Amino acid sequence: MLDGVSLADIPAGNQAQVIGFSDDFPEDQRAYLQAYGLVINDQIWVVQHSPVTIIRFDNLELALETALAEGIRVQISPVNKRQMMD
Repeated sequence: MLDGVSLADIPAGNQAQVIGFSDDFPEDQRAYLQAYGLVINDQIWVVQHSPVTIIRFDNLELALETALAEGIRVQISPVNKRQMMD
């Protein structure tokens, strides 16, 4: 399993870096996300989690079902880490 946290655990309004996918993440879903340009090392911004997770990256907004958001592994931006700990 990768380090980091699930995208679903990042509060809305925060930034994170994509570091990979969970071991059981479906390959077809990974290809789907990559077709939209979401790749490892991308910086993303979490817009919302309800009713779906919406992320913003490269001038694109993408809506993800909860199961997809849970399978995307991210590293929290250092600025956001400080904000989350306060």
